[in-house]
Amino acid sequence: MGIAGLASALAALAIFAGTNDAAPFVIISCSPGRFAGEHADTNGLATTCGGKFNLCGYADKAGKQVIAQQFEVALPFSSGLAGVRIDGKFGFVDLTGTLVIPARFDLVGYFSNGLAEVILAGRAGVIDRQGETLIEPNYARAIPFGDDTVLVRDGAWNSMRPDGCESLDDSKSALQFGSADSPSSQYRLWHAKTRSFSPGVYALRYFDDPERRLLWARIKGSGARGKFGLLRSDGTWQTAPEYDDVSPLTYGYATVCDLKPAPFDPRNWRSCGAVDAKGKLIVPFKFDGTFYWQNGLKLVQKGNAKGIVDTSGALLGGRYFDDAQVAEKGDVSLVRIGDEWMGLDRRGRIVANPEDGQALAQCPSGLRAEKRSGKVRFLDAAGKATEPYLFESVSLPLDCDRPTPVQLDGKWGFVDTAGHLLGSPPRYDGVYSFQGGYAAVKEAGKWGIVETKGQYSVTPRFDKLSPDNGVFAAEIEGRKSWVDAHGKEVPEPPRESDRAQVLACGKDGGRFVSDDSTGKTLWGLATADGTAFVQPKYRALRCYVNGLAWVADDRRRMWCQIDAKGVIRDPARCDPNFNGRMIFDANFEKFADDPYESSVLWERALLDYGRGTT
Repeated sequence: MGIAGLASALAALAIFAGTNDAAPFVIISCSPGRFAGEHADTNGLATTCGGKFNLCGYADKAGKQVIAQQFEVALPFSSGLAGVRIDGKFGFVDLTGTLVIPARFDLVGYFSNGLAEVILAGRAGVIDRQGETLIEPNYARAIPFGDDTVLVRDGAWNSMRPDGCESLDDSKSALQFGSADSPSSQYRLWHAKTRSFSPGVYALRYFDDPERRLLWARIKGSGARGKFGLLRSDGTWQTAPEYDDVSPLTYGYATVCDLKPAPFDPRNWRSCGAVDAKGKLIVPFKFDGTFYWQNGLKLVQKGNAKGIVDTSGALLGGRYFDDAQVAEKGDVSLVRIGDEWMGLDRRGRIVANPEDGQALAQCPSGLRAEKRSGKVRFLDAAGKATEPYLFESVSLPLDCDRPTPVQLDGKWGFVDTAGHLLGSPPRYDGVYSFQGGYAAVKEAGKWGIVETKGQYSVTPRFDKLSPDNGVFAAEIEGRKSWVDAHGKEVPEPPRESDRAQVLACGKDGGRFVSDDSTGKTLWGLATADGTAFVQPKYRALRCYVNGLAWVADDRRRMWCQIDAKGVIRDPARCDPNFNGRMIFDANFEKFADDPYESSVLWERALLDYGRGTT
């Protein structure tokens, strides 16, 4: 991936197409602000992060900072305590910001009924609110469940998340997904009152809130055809194991299934019913599918057809439909017969589509887009349809000052500001939104440019074409260039805003600064007024995240993290091939055979691009 291409793609425009011409990569990052705004406790405090070192604290619901931004990581409060990271280690603070459990852990979870999971030296254990160890850190997981039980999994803890994103999933996140046959699903039950384990090892799945103290469980060693039952947190059975497959409780019901091997088909066919919150079978086994319950209704499937059942087990309308959607609230769901969507009430009657006439967007001129039979139509200010078509997709919100992309029968086109099609019917395989009176469109495998009346200003001839800072980035047979709206080659756009974005570390996190006085460019970080808080002495570095910044350490020939004091911690956290950004569906350009040197040169090229020297 080229440096200019990466920077310009940061502000990439949306493409509407059923093609592979969209932006080829996504950049993701984890920052201490990932918990920002979460009010996990009745106290109402939420995580806030910022400043040049990107440290975190807590603000109240009014936005007033009540605990200063001083922690590398600040987890949401739970039961009046919150996990925070200080100098690389986690402890817990109370609602005043006082450290009540010293920072000595590698990672911590949330307190639940007086217990919290902690990680130390790659192993999980459990502490109480006084910080006393109840379960020694000897396990892969130790998840508090209910008021007395801990779900313990043998082995060593292993984070599947990128650096800076590590967290300890609660029982719902840990058990809701994944195969019950996987070692990651095998748990024992430990009890705080007796400080001992119940006999048995179970394959667990999430059932409902831990306060109900119930889990779907299958006894380890029962094999692939072993059955699930509801296990109480004390190790006794609420309902005996009798189901092949199970789902969490939603809206008061949980789907349970039997697998029916069919000799004529190697796949397992499902016959499903539902149990209530106590595990009692309410809906008998007579439907396919494992969809969740919602609003007292459940989607079921028979082949490619879908139906809706209620809690009595009745199939609404006594039939299946081409498609169906369960109502999130109210009494009318949606079903499709052929191309038409209509309503289905709880008595099984076909009624008017409740979404018909629902406004999706409106322009000052009175033009509006509304739902009709699962699609979209345009109406003028008088309420008259501007076109006879119902569109499958419309770019929302409407581009009220220029044509809006629409899709009909799999093809893309535009409606003008009065709601009329520019060319009927739509014929493009892909389009970009109009910018400056022109839009890139794809027809018959090639890209061209149209103006707001729908006429070509450039007939399709490009292999690739996309808007780029007032012009278009084009490619023909591998040759890249930039063209204006009439196809004339022009210089690459200056990209001042893109360059400035490369050098910025968030709105209040400072910016990169360089020093060329030694004859070679060295980089550091400075505040908005130019005061350096990391002196320019590194060939490359990155912004602070979680109170740490990656710097290129030529002595070690590795990227290492420095803290807010500018010191590499002991033990040092280093990586020989740190690229500074995580990019998917793209590759970094190779600048040298040595991975460390290549990554440093890549970052330097990006920084040079930011200051306008490349």
